Amino acid sequence: MKHDLREVCTTRSFIILVDEQLNQSNGYLRSLQLLVRLSEGKIKRAVVWKPGRNCNKPLDTSGTKLEFVHPSDFSPMNALNCVFANDEKEEVYSYVDRYVEFEVPSIFVLNHAGFIPKAWRLSAKPLESKSTFTPRYFQVELNKYLESTGLANFQLSETRNLAFTEACYLHHAITSERAKTLSDLFDFEDRRLVISPIWDWVIDLLALKEENRVANVYAFVFNALRPLLERNKDVGKTASIFESFLKKYRYDSEVLSKMRRANFKSMSDDYKLLLKEMSENLFRSILKVQLEKLGCL
Repeated sequence: MKHDLREVCTTRSFIILVDEQLNQSNGYLRSLQLLVRLSEGKIKRAVVWKPGRNCNKPLDTSGTKLEFVHPSDFSPMNALNCVFANDEKEEVYSYVDRYVEFEVPSIFVLNHAGFIPKAWRLSAKPLESKSTFTPRYFQVELNKYLESTGLANFQLSETRNLAFTEACYLHHAITSERAKTLSDLFDFEDRRLVISPIWDWVIDLLALKEENRVANVYAFVFNALRPLLERNKDVGKTASIFESFLKKYRYDSEVLSKMRRANFKSMSDDYKLLLKEMSENLFRSILKVQLEKLGCL
């Protein structure tokens, strides 16, 4: 799929990924991390609806600072777009055809094959009829990626979102301990994990909170996470952990960032040594990205 995505960018065309999770109110963005990896970071914009009340966009776990755009706010661009759509949202906003007609390089993540944009109802032509690429399926592409990278053993039972699989892998590589559940990932008391993207996420949640008028912090965090995780109970557990941690530090991003920097300073030599000694390319690439974010490289 990597080769096809390069061609999509070059030819200003599109490719389809089918993920039935788009039928659900939870986890409909679970494929985004995989697509960011497969596109080699070329995705610059995700087109998706608001996650819920008092939350205008989801938490970005990609590490690439994506721009999130609402389906009603169409503006063409040459960079690669990831357009999420299901029958319900297409009926309301009628936006899918615009990305095709204006030749915006796009990945369409749809709830089923044979998807017919609202504007094409009279012709009854499905979206794939105008693509040179055969539709792909999320679980198939995810399995291929996990096998090729050696991440298959680190997938958590609660989610198929690659962001959490990668966090689980990094958790194990740094601590030599295996996270058995999703909740195990979020050990903010272990200073060894200060390099983990879990810290990026919790700090980014505070930045996202500032963009919204938040009356209920738990509900806000729940909605920010809801598009990323498939089941309500897992969203709820994760939201409770994040909300409790943020409350402990009075929702102060400056305090959290300062604490992270202090912990990172005490661990930076250990990370550099790990980077030097570890031969696994995946670990080296993930750790290097995190070190660069924290200004160590």
